[in-house]
Amino acid sequence: MRRRIKAVLCLVLAAAMAFSGGCASARELNELVIVMGIGMDVDKEAEDNVKLIAQIVLPQKIKSGDSGSSSGSAEKAFVNISSSAPGTFEAVRNYTHMVTGKLYISHNQIIVIGREQAERGISRVLDFFVRAKETRPTVSFFIADTTAEEILGVQPELNMMPATYLDKLIDAQTANAESFGVDLIDYVSAMQSKTLSLVIPIVRLEVNGGKEVHVLEGMAVFKEDRMIGELDATQIRGLLWITGRVTGGAINVDIDDGIASLEIMGSTSKAEPEVSDDGKVTMRISVSTDLRLTEQTCSTNLATEENLLRVQDLVKK
Repeated sequence: MRRRIKAVLCLVLAAAMAFSGGCASARELNELVIVMGIGMDVDKEAEDNVKLIAQIVLPQKIKSGDSGSSSGSAEKAFVNISSSAPGTFEAVRNYTHMVTGKLYISHNQIIVIGREQAERGISRVLDFFVRAKETRPTVSFFIADTTAEEILGVQPELNMMPATYLDKLIDAQTANAESFGVDLIDYVSAMQSKTLSLVIPIVRLEVNGGKEVHVLEGMAVFKEDRMIGELDATQIRGLLWITGRVTGGAINVDIDDGIASLEIMGSTSKAEPEVSDDGKVTMRISVSTDLRLTEQTCSTNLATEENLLRVQDLVKK
């Protein structure tokens, strides 16, 4: 009986394997042109065109077990290839003349837009990615202080992929309440809103130790889809407090002969409009935060109730 059952099971498995064609839409890894970062600039040679820069992974350059760090002599694990066309879709399709396959953007982590393109407007060049089914809704947006091509062309010291490095860099700044990430969902929400202004982190290049490094400094402010100005570090922190996005970071206050350093454990905010007799509208914004004293350089004993209240008043200011 057991032999019969085994024989029947073998026949069933054999039939299933014979009629199973696998995944018809499967694409082999070595056939994919995997894109990790996308840049968008105005084409200086054709002003009405968008210049698309695709940061493509080179799997053969990635060593097994590599944690992502690289030395100065390490080979780049990516290549940047540019394409120019009147529209983004055509620019993407033009890559078929340069690489053996279609671009695979499901793993794309960031979209960097050059300053000039941002000032002209970003809706026209981003419409394709909003519609493309492969686009991640969580893809991070950045504005390049110069051009996206320059930003994506610099290899970070601590990571082989500029796209991955920038994506992690904004996560770190968000945790420290120095900036915040903006993704495709945020962009679409802002474009559909009549009252919400879009703000996007700005990435710059600075020379440190004789080498160019990426720095996130400031945020671009948009009116509709055009960049019209920037927020500095103080203004960004204020925006974070107002919108209740401060979840971590530090606050230092001067007290007596030193400082007190406090860790932000979380915060909430509430905004209420007030209308005066002459019709002037103002907003009363209440911010509440939990803090933990993590360090002091002053000689004063801050553990007393009186001094804790002093620290609290200094933090409020």
